[in-house]
Amino acid sequence: MILVTGATGHLGSATLSFLLNKIPASQLVGLVRDESKATDLKGKGITVRVGTYDDTASLGNAMQGIDTVLLIAGTDEENRLRQHSNVVDAD
Repeated sequence: MILVTGATGHLGSATLSFLLNKIPASQLVGLVRDESKATDLKGKGITVRVGTYDDTASLGNAMQGIDTVLLIAGTDEENRLRQHSNVVDAD
């Protein structure tokens, strides 16, 4: 299972579209902050999980059953290092 963060953003959604040409949707998970913006992903059969880089509990839940994570850089430059560490440390 591959989880792509920032799944509704430009890079995240483009990455998931690319991956859909290589592997089945059942092997893809998109991490989103707002599930209402992920209807397109769900329509393609991609599993959607809700979480934020600041909420370590949501990251832990989102990572269940995941083998590989593609971390798309967050835009909060002031907190980016801590947020990215949260993703790396999630279990």
